[in-house]
Order: sequence, then C-alpha cells, then structure tokens
Amino acid sequence: MGEKHIYDECRPLVIGCVNVLERAKAVLPQCSLEFNRIESVSDACFRFGSIDVLETGHYDISKLVWGKEQADAGQIAMDSIRTSIELGLEGEIDAVPRPPLTRWLLRWWG
Repeated sequence: MGEKHIYDECRPLVIGCVNVLERAKAVLPQCSLEFNRIESVSDACFRFGSIDVLETGHYDISKLVWGKEQADAGQIAMDSIRTSIELGLEGEIDAVPRPPLTRWLLRWWG
C-alpha cells in the first residue's frame, strides 16, 4: 500500500496484527509506512502513507519464526479470515484479495 494510485481506486485496510507488520517493517529500512491501529472500519482514515490495521486479537508474536508453519501464525491468519468474512457479510467491506491463502485453505479443507 505504498503506491498512491491504490488510494485513488479504493479504500484499503489490513485485517490482522499490527505487531506482525511492525516486526516486518523493522527489517525493511526503506519502508516509511505508518500503521494506524483501528477498532472498526469506520475508524479508518484511508490516508496514503498510513496503513489502517483492524486488529483481530492480541497475540504473543515473540516466538514466531519467519517462514515456518506455526500454530500461532495460523491462528492469526484464521482470525483475519474470520473477521474478513464477518465484515463482508455485514457490508462493512467489499473485497478481500487473498488468493494464495484461499488456495491453501481449499487444499487443507478439501
């Protein structure tokens, strides 16, 4: 969401965990994005340079290892998906672009 044209076409937000995003940002020194923690979609500011993040829970990410399958990482992902579905059914959001995860879930549940 570091590209201005995205904000001209939609009102993006992330549904997930701010702490995970901050941890990722720490290893990307060129990243200047800020995170705006929100409690509901109506709290989002949709401002370029700031990513609105709807928290899905409180997680201890201190033991997460990048690139490794882990129960805690899976829980964060599932909470994000569940929240996305709920917000979509309530008409709060219009779309959720997550094809790679969706394909994985279809294989897992299939």
